[in-house]
Formats: sequence, C-alpha cells, structure tokens
Amino acid sequence: MRPLAQKRTTCFVPTQSGEVPDQKQPDPSPIHRVRDIDLDKLEKPYTKDQMTEYLAGLLICQTGESAFDDCLFQSVLFTDFFKKVETGKLVPGQPEHDRPARYFLKKSIELVHPLGIKIEETSHRYDRLLLTIPSEQQKDLKEELRFVQGMVARFEALEKNLLDAWANPEGFTPTRDKACFVLFAHAMLSDTVRQMQGLMDALDPAVNRAHVLWHMAFDDEPSLIQSYLIEEKGNWSNLFSPGPLTPADASLYNKCLNPVTELDDVQKSTVPSFSKTGLQGVLAILHGIFNGVGLLSGASAEPLAVHANAYMRFHLSTLRHNCDHVGSMLQDNVLTSTGTAAKLMPIYRKLVDPRGSMPNRQMQRDLVVLFHLLRENNMLTRKLGNWDPSDPLEDLSLGLFMNSRIKSFLDYADWFFQRAFNVADMVTLLNAVGFSITPIDERSTDEENENCSRAVIRDMNILWMDFRERHAEDLKSSRLFAELPKFLAD
Repeated sequence: MRPLAQKRTTCFVPTQSGEVPDQKQPDPSPIHRVRDIDLDKLEKPYTKDQMTEYLAGLLICQTGESAFDDCLFQSVLFTDFFKKVETGKLVPGQPEHDRPARYFLKKSIELVHPLGIKIEETSHRYDRLLLTIPSEQQKDLKEELRFVQGMVARFEALEKNLLDAWANPEGFTPTRDKACFVLFAHAMLSDTVRQMQGLMDALDPAVNRAHVLWHMAFDDEPSLIQSYLIEEKGNWSNLFSPGPLTPADASLYNKCLNPVTELDDVQKSTVPSFSKTGLQGVLAILHGIFNGVGLLSGASAEPLAVHANAYMRFHLSTLRHNCDHVGSMLQDNVLTSTGTAAKLMPIYRKLVDPRGSMPNRQMQRDLVVLFHLLRENNMLTRKLGNWDPSDPLEDLSLGLFMNSRIKSFLDYADWFFQRAFNVADMVTLLNAVGFSITPIDERSTDEENENCSRAVIRDMNILWMDFRERHAEDLKSSRLFAELPKFLAD
C-alpha cells in the first residue's frame, strides 16, 4: 500500500505484510511547502496606505469599522480586475494587470498556509492511529483511506501550482472561475480535515467523542467533496495557470455554485475575497452588488457561523450560502443594469463618496438599510417594488400575507424577522451602528429569540424611517415603492 503523501510529508500506512515502508526525505528545494513561508515577510503588492489611496481615487470611502470595511479593497480591486481582463483591457505585462495578479497569489498563499499545517497533522495522526487501534476498529479507518490520500494529493498539487506561480509570475493571469474555485478547493479540503479528525476522535480511545461521518449541512455536499478527492489526477486543474478548468472540475464548480438554482449567470457574477474570519464588510458586499456581482469569501481558519450556525460551521456550506445569495439576486433582478440596485444607485453613490458631508454613523445606518433591501431580503423587495395585488405569487402564503398586511416597512420587517434564521446576523450590524441588542444563537430559548426578533424589527424600522427622510427625493425618483405610498410617507 503506497504512502499517503509521496513527496512532502513523512506520512505512511502499513504494507499488507505489516512492514513500514521507507519514509521519503523532504524536498531539498528552498521553499517546497506553503507552510515554510514566513507570512510576515511575504511581499506586499499593496501597502495599507496604497489601498487607502486606491479607494480614495475611485471616490469610495472607508468607515473605520470592520463590519463595513472588511474585504472592501479586495471587492473593488477584483471586481474591476476581472471585468477588464475578460474584456481584453488588461493583459500580462501591464502594471495594472500584474500587481493585482500578484496580490491574488499573496492572498491565496495566506489562505492555504494554515490548511497545509492541518492536513499534515491530520495525515500523520491517521497513520499513527492506524498502527495503534485494535484491528476490529481499523476497518472504519481504512475505508476512508482513499479520501485521506485524495486530500493529501489534491493539496500537494494545489500547493505546487501556487508556489510555481509565485516563483514565476511572468504571464500569470487569474481567471474568474479558477480564482473562485481556489475558494471551493480550500473549503472542500478544510471540510475533509474536519471529517477525518471527527472520525479519528471517535476511534481514538484517548478521545472517544461521538461523530457522524460525512454529516453536512446539505445532502449533496458529501458527494461533491468525495468526487473532488477521488477524481483521477489527469482531470485536475492547475488553478494558477491560463486556460479553462478541466471538464471534471468545471462540472464540480457549477454544482458548487448553484446549491439551489441552475443559473449560468452565477459563474460570471461572482468575485472572490479572502477573509481570515469569513466576515465580509457591508461596503465590500454593496460595492459588488452595485457593480453587478456577488462576493464570495474564503476563510483561513474557521467559517463564519452564519444564520445562528445553520450551516454547522462547514466551509463548503458557508461558501455556497454566499452563492445562494448571488443566485437569489440574479433571480430577483437585483444585479442587472435596470434592476433594484440600479434604481438605488444615486443614494449609494452619495453615501460612499468621501467628499460627502454626512456623519459617519448616519452613513453606516443607511448602508445597513441598502444591505437589507438588496441582499438579505431582495426577493420581497423586488415584489414590493413591482407591486401588483392581482399577481399570483409562487408562494401562496407570502402572496396572502402581502395582500393583507404589508403596508409599511414595519410590516415588511415584521414578516422577515419572525425567524431566528434571519435575525441572528442582523444583530451584529445593528449593534455596530449604535443599537444594543442581546445576540442569539442555536442555544437561545424561544423567549430570547422572540425578544431579539422584536428588537431587530423595531430598530430596522427606525433605520428605515431615517433613511426614508434623508433620501426622500431619490426614493421617489426611483419609483421603487411607487405603488406602496406608506413606504414613502406616513
């Protein structure tokens, strides 16, 4: 039985005769693993001052708050970069091309650096445990061998291609699909680590912790990850080279992008971002939306526990949640040149213009309203913006509710924030703009959930009333709620 990793780790499994094969010596090249890179000394294509200058030059403000500014520079840079690369306005050799390309490689190294450490630790532990647990328990461990081997092999290929591109960047051009697939590769490998560690915790006498193997947030995700791990090597894409994804990876990528919908437009409507916490700032998300794209986020450590941990802290589930938002915004006509975002563009431009005179806190509060209207509750926003009481809706219960009750923003918020699923994430934003709401999570009681929901509904209505007053003329000109007068005046 061949070693788990043939080049860069000393992992091994017993041969059928019980002998231990010779351990491979590490590659003597100066840097053969991402984990050998000192991230603090990594070349910085952009300094913080240069990022600030870049944003200011495009008349895009920063608030100084992470809840708004996280990933903003990446959102602006990559949205513009991929659009210009795809239209031929940027080519290798131009500083305007090569500098963002280098920045993408740097963020990729920072993304996979901790993953390499986790994979090596996991594969070493697998080898040790296979030699020490009772033979009757080895069966469960051996059944996962192909996935552990696939995890190591896929990571080593990704790592080698990344380091080759970093060492020889001439001519390197990130493509939108491969750049986003880097996030999916990271997510699938990270979730495999979690699955294998859980299995070993269950089999290890020193831990003996219950674990349900390949139990994930969405039913199709185990098969997606497993197909990625066991795909034949000749079908793997070099994600840091020119050319398209291989057919096998392209098919997997499309399935990952479309957890609910089947929309071709999702592939050209996404932009990657790299966040160590999984958080994306409101300004970063809104910049993408007002430029026709949705922002995907990769996390270096743990995925964000979005929607009261509804996605069970799985990387792939959380990333596909981002994709679901993109699909929803496409379906609900948010991202098109004549859609909901376009109608609210004058308000957005005034808010993000650093030359404006609006106090920072007011600007932040108005951005929260735009974020809610365009990303969080965009389906209902679209239906309200094209109000027709006689129009049969796909969701009969929603149709009846809208016809009978939604007359104002308070009604609108009351419907949306009755579910803890929608409340939990908004609490963070509301508290960031001056409110004080006790957060909830999956352990909260019904009473705590209800109290939190009522507080969010109340405070969102306060934000809307202030927003409506400040932007009355632009809202009227947008015609977005023209058929619902109480949205625009009491």
